[in-house]
Amino acid sequence: MSTTQVIKMKTIYQTSFAIGTADEKPSLDEVLKIIDDWSSKRTQSCLNFSQMGEETKLSFGDVSLDVIKLSREDTSLVSLALKHDDRKDKEFKWGTAIHLKEQSNSPHKVSITLSNGWSGTTLRPEAEYQVSRPAIVPMLIDTFNCYNFKHLMTQPEILARENVSDLVGALYSKKRTLPIVLVTKDHITERPIVNPIEIAKSIVGLAHVYICKDKFVPFKIEDSIGKSMSCYGGAVRIYWPIHGPTDPLLHPLITPQRLTERGGVRARNLHFELLEKLARESISRVAEVSLEEIQEMRLKLKADVFTGQRDYEELADLYAKENDRLSKENSQLKKDEETLQEKIRTLEAKVSGLTASFNNSKGKDEDEKLTNTSFRSVEEAVNRVREIYSEDQLVILGRAQKGANKCLYDKPEVVFKALEWLATTYLNTRKGELKGDLIQSAMIQIELHYRPHQSKVTMTTFESEYYAEYDGKKIPLNEHLRKGTSKDPRHTLSIAFHYDQSKEKVVVGFIGQHQTTKST
Repeated sequence: MSTTQVIKMKTIYQTSFAIGTADEKPSLDEVLKIIDDWSSKRTQSCLNFSQMGEETKLSFGDVSLDVIKLSREDTSLVSLALKHDDRKDKEFKWGTAIHLKEQSNSPHKVSITLSNGWSGTTLRPEAEYQVSRPAIVPMLIDTFNCYNFKHLMTQPEILARENVSDLVGALYSKKRTLPIVLVTKDHITERPIVNPIEIAKSIVGLAHVYICKDKFVPFKIEDSIGKSMSCYGGAVRIYWPIHGPTDPLLHPLITPQRLTERGGVRARNLHFELLEKLARESISRVAEVSLEEIQEMRLKLKADVFTGQRDYEELADLYAKENDRLSKENSQLKKDEETLQEKIRTLEAKVSGLTASFNNSKGKDEDEKLTNTSFRSVEEAVNRVREIYSEDQLVILGRAQKGANKCLYDKPEVVFKALEWLATTYLNTRKGELKGDLIQSAMIQIELHYRPHQSKVTMTTFESEYYAEYDGKKIPLNEHLRKGTSKDPRHTLSIAFHYDQSKEKVVVGFIGQHQTTKST
């Protein structure tokens, strides 16, 4: 007695887009020819979908292919489902489904899904696999003009200063359904830290990818969308569709520091990371063309040919069977949802437990270092920093302390965070223990402008303010952190300092409103 093989497939990737426009589009046969080429490589056989009948089932070793072609009134639907064994485990199956819709007076619409699952009924652990992008996706996009809100490309779109308004318009358009991935260039090397071409190829159909033409483009973007939504200095940011007021934290920012840690492993593998993340999110979107739509047309076509009472009875039976099938699918989907919700609850509990353990493992001093950032004055903030950090890390000269005692800046916690940043991130970067762009780091971590040098003219003209005595020698205060441009001392802050390379420590020589310049 033969048994039917049970294969439970789970969708792990989905993309939908339009091919051509209502006025200018390729023929359905031209599109099918590209799909012919793709499937022929998978099956090692020459295929011609245009010549196939309404329903065709083919088998090529471990590869199976199901084709459905339907036409009714002004609509044609084509469905191709290709399944094959995993290269390492024949019990694990992969499936690629392509659903294509042709209508008069509208572009072609296509939906492509990738799924996998175990065969048989044996309980198995969740499979470990790396998400891949079906090769048919770039083949269609490279051959035809394809759109999802805007033109899809397998190359990143170069963003110049004069085109920033186009990006901003796309960011806030309610018609956008795909995320935008923005890649910026390092301020020093003027090159991206990641490979934007590799990223664009990997996530084509799942996102729109932009690369800033130069290091100045991000600042023009910031002028339009604000600092909290900005991205620059080699960072990469994902902007999800925006349909109203939005929280910047919902749009992940991957900083240069994160990209370059551990020798730049994350930067080299970012295209894999983005593909996995975006593929996971893609399955929640409604497909432009679905198998349900194809099954519905199938039933309507059968209904069109039925005549007489017998035929109606047969049709009723057909609808009953289809309803039963859909009910079973719905039941299974509910079970899958319950399983996923349980996994989510378990993971949330684990995260909560790990967070609690992490916090409890910190000593009291460390807790105070992280949490006690509320101060009544700048003087109090500076004194607190002196208690926490030794002079092996951070030296605050007497003149800087005097300036802090008189400083009227109304956000002393910013001073604390700035000095803490100097004693940790800045110092470790200068020592070579960390890699990254200090300008970007200061802006992201403490929201201050970092300048690595002063003008020689300014330093010479106002020498007494830009040089200090330390350890028996004269040192330049040529680096500084700055906040605000107001003449009101409550709203302006400047911290000038020097990095002692021989002793690997930071020397702070000025804390106050601002140092004198020709303009001031």
